[in-house]
Amino acid sequence: MGRVLKALEESPYTKNTIVILWSDHGWHLGEKEHWRKMSLWEQGTRVPFIIKMPGMKEAKLINDPVSLQDIYPSLVDLCNLDLSQELDGNSISPLLKEKDVAWDKPVLISFGPGNFAVRQNQWKLIRYADGSEEFYDISKDPKEYTNLANNPEFETQMEKLRSSIPKTWKYIICPRTKPFEDTLAKPKN
Repeated sequence: MGRVLKALEESPYTKNTIVILWSDHGWHLGEKEHWRKMSLWEQGTRVPFIIKMPGMKEAKLINDPVSLQDIYPSLVDLCNLDLSQELDGNSISPLLKEKDVAWDKPVLISFGPGNFAVRQNQWKLIRYADGSEEFYDISKDPKEYTNLANNPEFETQMEKLRSSIPKTWKYIICPRTKPFEDTLAKPKN
């Protein structure tokens, strides 16, 4: 990556090129008794996310939760495009351009039909399709071992995050998620 950025800096495109690097998240390798990839916990939802834009002189670490859904609105904003449509996600350009910005935008994560997590500041709420919930203070419990959902002391924070969970949702099946036997080629007669 360093070679790519160095070549970009030495090119005529350095003043008008934004580079965004992101990756997939990792696997649970026994954490919380899971041996799989997908979950709504931090381990299954955090990814590397790096942005290099013209004029950046030094790296800046942002600890506020942001989403990959924020990439497109951020590019629209950073490129000064006039787009008159509603977008999912938030432009994170204020986090990139300003030194100390208060960021209180929630991040919505979904996995499977009706299962959602909302992360905002230090708080994380997970609501499953069956109505059960998990609630964590990530600043004190980064591995999410202590579920605070049944503690009335946190009801205000939980209610704030609940308001970001969709009231309705549609489970969409696309052709690539058909059962395996439906995707097999049929013999011709």
